[in-house]
Amino acid sequence: MAAIGIDLGTTFSCVAICKNGIVQIIPNEHEKRLTPAYVAFTEEERLFGDSAKHQAPLNLANTVYNIKHIIGRLYNDQKLKQDKKYLGYTIEPDRNGYCQIPISSYGKQVELYPEQITAMTIVKMKDIAKAHVEETVSRAVISVPGFFNEAQRQATINAGRMAGLEDVKLITEPMASALAYGHDKQLKTIENILIFDCGGGTTEISLAKITSKDVKIISTFGENFGGDDFDNRLVLKYGKDLGIEIHDKKAITRLRNACEKAKQSLSAASRARIKVDNLYNNEPFESTITREDFDKINEELFEKVTSIVQKMSKFLTKNRHKVDEIILIGGSTRIPNIRNILQNSFNVKHLNRTINPDEAVAYGAAVHAANEFTNCKKIVQVREMTALNNSNTVPENKKRKIEETSQAKLTEMTQKVLEFDKHDEMLREESNARNNLEKYAYSTKKKVHTDKYKDKLSAEDKKGIFHECDLAITWLETNKRKKVVEKKLEELKQYCEAIFDGKSATKQVVMRSPYVRSEKSPKGIVTGKMQFYYEFGDGLC
Repeated sequence: MAAIGIDLGTTFSCVAICKNGIVQIIPNEHEKRLTPAYVAFTEEERLFGDSAKHQAPLNLANTVYNIKHIIGRLYNDQKLKQDKKYLGYTIEPDRNGYCQIPISSYGKQVELYPEQITAMTIVKMKDIAKAHVEETVSRAVISVPGFFNEAQRQATINAGRMAGLEDVKLITEPMASALAYGHDKQLKTIENILIFDCGGGTTEISLAKITSKDVKIISTFGENFGGDDFDNRLVLKYGKDLGIEIHDKKAITRLRNACEKAKQSLSAASRARIKVDNLYNNEPFESTITREDFDKINEELFEKVTSIVQKMSKFLTKNRHKVDEIILIGGSTRIPNIRNILQNSFNVKHLNRTINPDEAVAYGAAVHAANEFTNCKKIVQVREMTALNNSNTVPENKKRKIEETSQAKLTEMTQKVLEFDKHDEMLREESNARNNLEKYAYSTKKKVHTDKYKDKLSAEDKKGIFHECDLAITWLETNKRKKVVEKKLEELKQYCEAIFDGKSATKQVVMRSPYVRSEKSPKGIVTGKMQFYYEFGDGLC
C-alpha cells in the first residue's frame, strides 16, 4: 500500500509520493500539479478544485474554500471574525461554539464541520494519487503550519481518519521544506538555512540545521496572515471607494478574484489592471494599480512581515547562528516587497530559488512518508520543535481537547463524509455507463462505413443500425440509472453485432421511447409513438 505526502494549503493542495528515493509530484485529472482548495456542493454532484472554483460565483453559499483558516478554531476566534467577512459562504456555531458550515446538496440542508470538508479534500488527494500509483493509498503525511495549535493539529488528524487513512502523521511546513531542500543533496557539512514561508493564510520564518542524515528545526516565528490578507486589503480599499457593502457577497467575491489576479500580475509587472465586467448594480469596474499602490495599501501587512523577520534576525544574533541559504516557500513569496524585506534584513544579494515554492511542502511530506511508512532504511532523521511565540494560541479554558468529541461523534462525522463519497461513486458509475453506451453508439455508426462493412451490409441493415444507435443516444437524455443503461447497451450490442456477424439475433430487441410504452404488433412491426421493434430470423426489420 502506498504512502503519500499531502500539502493541505490555504489556496492550493498538492500531493506527492517518494519511491526508491525519487519524489514525484502527482498531477490531477487536469494534468495540473496544484489543485485549488475548493469544494462545491450542487443539487446533482460534488465538485473539487478548478471545477468548484469556476462555478463559485453562481453558487457562493455552497462553495467552500480557505477552510484552513477555520479548522480547529472556535466560532468566536477574533481572526476568524475578520476572515469570514470576505467569504461567500456562511459559518455558524454549533451548540459548543465550534464552527459549522451550512450547505445545500442533493436537495438537503446539511451542516458540515471544517474537519469534514478537509476530509473530503484529503479523499480527493488520495484519489489523485491512487490513479497514479494504481494501488491502495492508506497512509499519509499531512503538512500543517509550524504554529498550528494543538486543537488545529488534532482536527487535521481527525480529518485524515475521516478520509479513510489507516495511519496519518503530521509534519510542519518548515520541516517539510527543509526536507525538500536537503533531499538528494549529499551534504558533507552542516548547513543552516532560513525558510521563509508565505502562503495563502500563514507567514512564518524558521531556522533549520541540515546534515546528510539529520534535519532539525531550531526556531520558528510566525503569524496567521498570508496572501489572502493582501487580497482582502485591496478589496476593502476598492470596495470602500465604490460604496460596496461588505455583506454583498457576490460583489465582494467578484472584486476579490480580480484583486487576486492583479496581485499576481504585480509580481512580474510594475502595474496591473483590476477589471470586473459586472461588479455592482450591473455596473462594470476597471482600475489600474501600481506596485507602489499595492505596497501602500498593504503597508500594515508588510510591517508584520518585517516584525517576524526582525525577531528571527535578533535570535540569530543572540545565538550566533550563521545562515547559509534563505529558502522561499509559498506563492506569496513572489511579492517583490517581501523579497526586498528579506534581502535588506539579512543583507544578502540573492535568495535561494532552487526549489519550487508551490510544491516544496508536498515534496518534503512525501520524503517523510517514505521515512515513516516504507520498509526502506530511513532517509533522514527528523526533529520537530514547538513553535516559538505562538500568536495563534487559544486560551486553555477554551482550547478544544485532543479528544474533543467522543468516538461516537467522530464516527457520525465520518459517516456523513462517506455518504457523500458513496453518492459520488454512484454518479461516477452512472456517468461511465452512459459514456460507454454513447461511445458504442457513435463508434458503431462509424463502423458501418468501414471498408469491411460498407459493401457487406444491406441498405436496410445500415438503416436499422443508424436508427437504433440514434434512438439510444436520444434515450440517454432522460435515463441515467446504471443498471438500466447497462441493459440498454447490452441490447444495442446484441442487435448491432448480430447484423455485423451476418447471423440472426438470439433475442428480440425493443428500443422503447423514454416516454411511451407499447406492445409489439403481431408481425413484430413498430407500434406506438416513437417506439421501434426489430425481430431477426423471419426477415422482418
